[in-house]
Parts: sequence; C-alpha cells; structure tokens
Amino acid sequence: MIRDNIALTFIIPHRETDTIEETVVSVKTSCEKAGIACEIFAVSGNNPTKQRNKCIDMARNDYIYFIDNDSIVVRESLEKFKGLIKKYPKVSVIGGPAIIHPQDNYLQKNFNSVLSSPLAVGKISSRYSKRGGVRETDDSELILCNLIVKKSIFDKVGKLNENLYPNEENEFIHRVKSFGEKVLYDPEIYVFKSQRETFKDFINQIFNYGRGRGEQTRISPKSFKPLILIPVFFSLYLPLYLILGISGKIDIFIVSAPLFLYLFTATLSWFSQCLMDKYFYLYYPAIFLLTDALYGFGFLYGFFKRTFKTANIEFSYKIEKIE
Repeated sequence: MIRDNIALTFIIPHRETDTIEETVVSVKTSCEKAGIACEIFAVSGNNPTKQRNKCIDMARNDYIYFIDNDSIVVRESLEKFKGLIKKYPKVSVIGGPAIIHPQDNYLQKNFNSVLSSPLAVGKISSRYSKRGGVRETDDSELILCNLIVKKSIFDKVGKLNENLYPNEENEFIHRVKSFGEKVLYDPEIYVFKSQRETFKDFINQIFNYGRGRGEQTRISPKSFKPLILIPVFFSLYLPLYLILGISGKIDIFIVSAPLFLYLFTATLSWFSQCLMDKYFYLYYPAIFLLTDALYGFGFLYGFFKRTFKTANIEFSYKIEKIE
C-alpha cells in the first residue's frame, strides 16, 4: 500500500547473462513495505554508464535510485530516505554504504575488512561500512550501487560522463557539488552487496578503480584529491626499493624508512579491524598491500593512457521495464 506521495525509479544495469531476480524482488518488497511507489528499468548491455544514461530520460519519478544487479535493497533504507527528503527537500544526491552480504564467505569478508577500514582506504571506507551520522559529503564516501539522485539535477549539470567506467559517479558528484548542490551521506541508507569471490576478481576490481580515478582526473583535474598520491607513491616505491636494495647503491636503512612506516600502519590497521569486528582476517596484510599497489598502478595507467577504455567498446543495450 502506498502511503506517501513519494516514488522512485530504479535503474539496474547488467550483462545479458546476469541474474537480477533477487535484486528486483528486494526492490518490490521493500518499496511495498515502505509505502513507496516505484518503477524498475533493467538495462542489459556492455557499458553500464551508457546503460544508465539511456534510462534516465525514461524515468517518470522525481528521484532515480541507481543500484547494481546484485544490490539488495532493504525497507529500512527506504524509510530513512523518506524522512531525509522531507527534512532536506532541496538535496540533490543521497547515498550510503554497500554492506557485505551476510552470506559472503571468508575470503569475501577479508576483502571487505580492508575496504571498510579507514586506516587502509581513508574516507572510502564509508562506502562499505556504516560510519558516523547524516552529513554533507563528496564522492569519496558514495558509491553508484546505492545512490539516489533527484532527476531534475541532470538537466542542470548533465548526465554521467560516458567516457568513464568506473568513476562515472565520482565525476558526476564532483560536478553536482561544483554547482553548489547539496550531497548527503546517510549510513542508514544502505544496500547489501557481495564482495568479489576470488583474488583475481579483486585484483581486477581495485586496478580498475585506480584506472577510473586516473581517467577521471584527466577529465576533471579539479576533482583530484592529494591523498590519492599515497597509493601512487607506494606503487612506485616498491619496485624502486627492490632495485635500490639489490644494487646496494644506497643505505638500505634510509630507503627502508617509508616501508617500515607503511608496515606499521598496515599492522595497526589489521589489528584494529580484527578487534573491532571480533573476527580474524588471515589475508588482511596481503589484501592491504595489494589494494594500495594495484590502485596506484591503475591510477597511473588510466592517467597516462591517452584513450579511454570505453572508447574501444561498440555499445549495445536492451531496456526492459519491469512491472
């Protein structure tokens, strides 16, 4: 039963072979329980950014909810959304974390432990865990698998940049804020979403996150954040450390100083996360190192590679409106 004059348009991009049934059921069930009217567009294809843009013009509702094909929407988040837009009617973007799915396995929990640690990834940790309270924020804390956007803002600032995937939401949010619009993070507006299942998939994920940030920086230099230089420095430092250490041309203790500081931070982060979660993450140190190194290498690759990855893809798509 719809109890309020509030309606959402859900956009779910996916590959043609993906299963989206669990996500669709969660949307319908949660909207019904929260008293929110909804329409759902499932758009298959080979470029999620363009797939999302194709559906924006078709949306009939004032707010568009971007989720992934494996995002599980919950009633409590929609109830909180209703309260927020009543309190902040002029807000343009609202988002929150993608919480690890309760059924994820041990390795997936290890991946999530690093991504949700402030010592490991800084503000980005708010994308994967509930942190703090409702606040104005930037793209660092928001993620496109759980993002609500007022439809009218697209007429003002434009759609998602189709040269980017991933990081299309980061560049878009930076653009929204440059127009003086309000962007909110609420830890209680969340979805459940599984982490990658294998090290190979995780490696691809983090490298592509870095590549996307590098490409975003080329498109929007003002969106660059100095903290990104930490993983970039680390990705360059590691091979340089090995070369200098083997050559013996420099004092090993001097060249090792940054490594000792890094290992101290990684150890502190590991112990802190295990104590906080009351769970032992065996793979945490390796994942911590991989995350920084891969993100740094990915950033450099995306920044210096002259062509965007999306430019090499012949776009195809199919939109289905799910009743």
